[in-house]
Amino acid sequence: MVRQEGLQGIFRDYTDKVLGCFACSIGVQTMLFAELFAVIRALEIVKEKGWHKVWLERDSELVIKTFKDHFVVPWCLRMNCLFLFLFC
Repeated sequence: MVRQEGLQGIFRDYTDKVLGCFACSIGVQTMLFAELFAVIRALEIVKEKGWHKVWLERDSELVIKTFKDHFVVPWCLRMNCLFLFLFC
């Protein structure tokens, strides 16, 4: 299903203190695209901040499967995902 989508994320430390957050609109996209884009954006921020120990929580089983099979990722996000999977 294609619809207007947005994404957001919250970064917390081990004491549950908020370290930062992000949110943005990504226009008309599929839910899978939005979920993957949120993960990509979160990992980009993690890399920018120099954080090394990360716990990522998502409730989409399909997003979790992309970590095992990169070909599930839509082609327009595939290069971003491959870069993150290889270099993070």
